[in-house]
Amino acid sequence: MWKEKFRTGIEIIDAQHKELFDKAGVLLAGANDSVDENREKCVSAIRFLESYAVSHFAYEEAYLRSVNYPDYNEHKAQHERFLQSVLGYEQKMIESDFSPKHVKEFTGMLATWLIYHVADVDLRYASYMRGDGRAAQAEAARKHCDMVRASVVSTLNMMAGLDEQSFEFVNVPGADGGGGSVSVEIGLTGDISGYITFVYPVAFIKNLIFALMNYTPDNIGEMEISALFELTNIMSGNICGQISKAENMLCDIKPPVLLDMSIAEPDERVFLETGIGVIETDLVVGYPAA
Repeated sequence: MWKEKFRTGIEIIDAQHKELFDKAGVLLAGANDSVDENREKCVSAIRFLESYAVSHFAYEEAYLRSVNYPDYNEHKAQHERFLQSVLGYEQKMIESDFSPKHVKEFTGMLATWLIYHVADVDLRYASYMRGDGRAAQAEAARKHCDMVRASVVSTLNMMAGLDEQSFEFVNVPGADGGGGSVSVEIGLTGDISGYITFVYPVAFIKNLIFALMNYTPDNIGEMEISALFELTNIMSGNICGQISKAENMLCDIKPPVLLDMSIAEPDERVFLETGIGVIETDLVVGYPAA
């Protein structure tokens, strides 16, 4: 799972990141092991992650404070949310005696969060330290459609290595080849109301899982759905962040849920050819009355 492009150029931090990728790889390789084998691996992984959160996150946060990193608070908040997520999965797995379902959900979340956080969020401060920054952070407010597009393109480029040149915005959905699709909805809360729905064709999901985790699933199970939930969290969180900055309003996201179908008549609908399949994004946003 570890790739050289994930390097920040800060030797200690890169070594710590690689160790975490190695631990996630062990879990991924054993996702279909017996309950007893999974119990041992998951307990070891959770203990490691809890220790990692204390040591690595503390080191990284101290480093960011020392360089006056402008997005320090949000970076720290992501660390805290991740730790809470790990603790939540720990409780679920213990209560279910490490059932295959919960182990796969935990593995899917961990792999997806890790790739995104290191490949995008951590590389932002590496970019900041080099002085090249991100022009997108200083851009004027964009339309919601553009926010969606920017989040999808950036996230899939950073996480799955998809070439930005392969993305093409189209007017109609792509053919699913008869394989169907999975729809995931994220509700919006805070000063903003509404929801964002992502519709992922099964063929796209299989291609994405291969790009992220180096294997092609036979079907879409708990681990794949968990990975989709985390991916949708990431992209929707990025969109909310853009809305918050543009409108100076609080925008947060609710937990993801599966839908039977996409929104019938959204405010905005985007079809994006990613190079590994067309995904659909439906957006409805409500602002408080003036």
